Amino acid sequence: MMEEVLVTASRYGDELFTAPFSSAVFYPHESQWHSAFFAYPGLFLRNYGNLIQTSLRGTASEENLLLIEGVPINSPQSGTVDLQLIPPSFVDRIEMRSGGSSLFGPGAMGGAFSFSLLGPGGRLSGSLSAGSFSRKEISITGRNTFSGLALTSAVDVGKEKGNFPYRDAWGEKHFRENNDRRRSAAAIKLTSPGFEGLIMVSSLECGVPGPVGSPMRSRRWETLSIAKVELKEDPFRFKVFLNRDDMKYRAESATERTIGNIAGFTAATVSPLHLRAGFTLKSGSSPRTGERKRLDLFVTGGKKLALGLFRLTPEFYLSTSPQKSPHLTYFFGTGYSPSRDVFLYANLSTNLREPTFNELYWQGDPFASGNPNLRPEKGWLTEGGVRIRKPLLFFDISFYTGKNQDMIVWEPTEDGLWSPRNKREVILMGNETHIYFKFKSLSLYLFYGLNSITSEGRQLMLRPLHSGRLEVSSPFLRARLNFVGERYERPSGPKKMPSFLTFDILFRFERNFNFGDIGVELCIYNVFDRQYELVRGYPLPGRYFNLKVSANIL
Repeated sequence: MMEEVLVTASRYGDELFTAPFSSAVFYPHESQWHSAFFAYPGLFLRNYGNLIQTSLRGTASEENLLLIEGVPINSPQSGTVDLQLIPPSFVDRIEMRSGGSSLFGPGAMGGAFSFSLLGPGGRLSGSLSAGSFSRKEISITGRNTFSGLALTSAVDVGKEKGNFPYRDAWGEKHFRENNDRRRSAAAIKLTSPGFEGLIMVSSLECGVPGPVGSPMRSRRWETLSIAKVELKEDPFRFKVFLNRDDMKYRAESATERTIGNIAGFTAATVSPLHLRAGFTLKSGSSPRTGERKRLDLFVTGGKKLALGLFRLTPEFYLSTSPQKSPHLTYFFGTGYSPSRDVFLYANLSTNLREPTFNELYWQGDPFASGNPNLRPEKGWLTEGGVRIRKPLLFFDISFYTGKNQDMIVWEPTEDGLWSPRNKREVILMGNETHIYFKFKSLSLYLFYGLNSITSEGRQLMLRPLHSGRLEVSSPFLRARLNFVGERYERPSGPKKMPSFLTFDILFRFERNFNFGDIGVELCIYNVFDRQYELVRGYPLPGRYFNLKVSANIL
């Protein structure tokens, strides 16, 4: 069952307004993932039945780098992250940067998402949610300060049966089964002027329903564990981190366990060049890949320069390892402000992504096979755009083009096996438009993305060429219309999945008291009960709702 999140996307502050690249900051408000990311052009989520992954500008989830408090969480085994492992109640803000980013390092071919957890609030806050498909969730966060040390702790527990009725292409009614989900998560964050520490553990148990043509009774148990310690002594920063993804997968009577670990150390200086050096050790083990390790040493840096009306942002990332020769990626952005309300920007970047352990070594599976001959992906991207900011209007339009050499794409082979292949040349071209209009307490948002990602003149499968969103909001009501265009469902052939429109409406009431505030939120998703799929064979629910009651005690 997918989760839905509404976010407020902000690009209006001075820092983002003068950034020489496409970026946004999201502030989650709802208790579920998914439609949040329709709020940005070019951002698309794929739902494979209890598995939700990002796709930015048509790139695969392996090409989108996700970080929690600066800790990379993409599994070295699969290269992906299931967003269901991240409780929205833990997230304070999400910073997104489209296109290649040298400061984030390899893996951000499409872009990067940086999650900040456990932000400021009252001494005690919490929420209770209930909704369709027997969904229930409770979240509690406590905050305290003693001896200059701020302690924040949070717990989130939720479950849902997730099974729902749907109609196939011929109008016949079926029932989606084995779509249940349970999640338990806890986090502790300690901060002081010279120290920051974080521990987060999130466990997910869910059914794996598979495509409707061949339903499965499989189950998945996955635990994501993150630990970070950062010492700050100006102008230096020292950070040690560990990420562990432990997954068990049961198909029929057999159970397999896959473990992916990322350990790292970085030393950084905040001036004058924001240099950072360190290492990451990635390791994994699986019956399908054996035990694998990869060590990366890196040096990265960047600087924001203001030269009158011009702004320059050079960045670089130099990495090497015992297994490969040194590789340099870079980003160079420039911007010009002819007036306070107008900003013109352009950038050029390169990036790199190493194949994952699954892509290289997967074997013994009747449905999929790895490819040990894969080459690393290499790519470049250039972008230009203009932003206009007025008291009642914000307008941002950007155009980009780029090329990925040896892009890794999973496709079915002639014998029916899915296997990763290097696409010799993939061309990226697109336009992203964002318009925001405000009149008194009424706000209007319009997003549109044209994201072309082609190989040999054909759009890659499952990537919509067009997507958009129209949203009207007030302090008590939010209505949004989401659009996703046609997608090829196979790597060859003319057959496409149809475009679709969905409509959501959200009601929110909040009352302030001396002790804090209480809010009630009712969300009705897919109001007109549209039957649709993001991925062929994986239907998504018709109309459903979620009711949340929240409290924040000062």
